[in-house]
Amino acid sequence: MKKEKQISFAAGVALIVTGILFAALQSGFVSVLMTVVGALLIVYGIVAFVNKNTVTGAISAVAGILVIVCGWLIVEVALIVAGAALIVYGVYAIIKTAPSLKSASVSRKVMALIRPALLVVLGVLLIAGGATVLDALFIVIGVIAIIAGIALVVPGAKEAFSAIGKSVSEGADDGETREEKDASSSEAGNAGASSANEKGEAKKESHDDSAQQ
Repeated sequence: MKKEKQISFAAGVALIVTGILFAALQSGFVSVLMTVVGALLIVYGIVAFVNKNTVTGAISAVAGILVIVCGWLIVEVALIVAGAALIVYGVYAIIKTAPSLKSASVSRKVMALIRPALLVVLGVLLIAGGATVLDALFIVIGVIAIIAGIALVVPGAKEAFSAIGKSVSEGADDGETREEKDASSSEAGNAGASSANEKGEAKKESHDDSAQQ
């Protein structure tokens, strides 16, 4: 159970950090990601060369260089392709759905056509807006990730602080118990010493009385 809570806490922290990076860097996060991926591919290619896997090393190294140099070009092409696909799918859905809605009510027509229409609008925005739409998308994803992370962290944080407080309290109690034991031992030692002194004095007095007689 504790392990699950620790995993939940760690996942929450990771989500919060990722959400902050998404919201702060926005589309710049893609550049960072592309650079990291490209660097990893190049390193993998070098390792493959060292291990005499020439073909694999060459492909990985070239792919890494392309990702770093042409990263944004790849993203822009991907956005255009995704936008075009959304537009085609949205138009197709409208054409396919329209004949079956001739006798339907207005509300039903709206509900049936709003989804494909939104897909068409999103496709147009991806093609025309590109980086701007990507920025907005990253901000939305970042905010959602932060909220989800807080939801995971807060219960975990409470449990963690409770566990820390409990351990501190137990440590303090142990310290007090040790002090009490030490005090009791000291008192017992002092009592034993006093008793020994009293016995010694009594013997001395008895010895003095015998000598006087």
